[in-house]
Amino acid sequence: VPVGWAQWSSEELRFLTRSLLDAGRPRTAFSAVHLDWDKLTSEMILEILEAVPTGREANASLPAGYDLERALERLDQDSSVDRARVARLEFGLAPVLVWGKRGPAALYEQLSKEPALFAQMISYLYRRSDGGSDPPEWKIEDAQAAANVASPCFEVLHHWQKLPGQKPDGTIDGDAFKAWVTESRRLGALYGRSEVCDSQIGEMLAHAPPDSDGTWPCLPVREVLEDIGTESLANGFQA
Repeated sequence: VPVGWAQWSSEELRFLTRSLLDAGRPRTAFSAVHLDWDKLTSEMILEILEAVPTGREANASLPAGYDLERALERLDQDSSVDRARVARLEFGLAPVLVWGKRGPAALYEQLSKEPALFAQMISYLYRRSDGGSDPPEWKIEDAQAAANVASPCFEVLHHWQKLPGQKPDGTIDGDAFKAWVTESRRLGALYGRSEVCDSQIGEMLAHAPPDSDGTWPCLPVREVLEDIGTESLANGFQA
């Protein structure tokens, strides 16, 4: 039965949403509530967004990026929501979210805090150069499943513009930034991907903000470029 947006009360909308989720129709649920996120609990919004990427409903397409961002912005307003959980669901929606103004913001927060996550995402895009083995928990045996993970990894890394250690005012915490780069490169070497790791870091550094006097890139980034000085880093920066 087709279900669309209407002037539902909060109680009616929550009942409808629960019924649609229980029936395996998350995309229809999204369509019904996409103008009324404030009428739902954060938990219910999370359930919808977690189920949307794998929904297989007839005549129900993936929601538009703008509408997805409105739902995520509603979650951003709730400090009790687990940001790691939001980051995980953003990964499944990344091919759509990366084109929006907000982007997969929680996922980028996680990447900026966890160099190991950065290394893991790179592992799904590039093979090791040393013939070694990755951690068992990183391995995806099914080829199609691996491809399904690689695609959002590429989109997320390619569109990553806010640097680790970057503050709300745009300036960079040099110590935090350099610590992230150091640990990411250590993991890149450990898992046999030094060159692609440097290249990916260089690509991200190309989005660095200028210093207050207009000098670009800012000092912490210039220092990293000079201190590391690898060809792969330079190539990524200039790509």
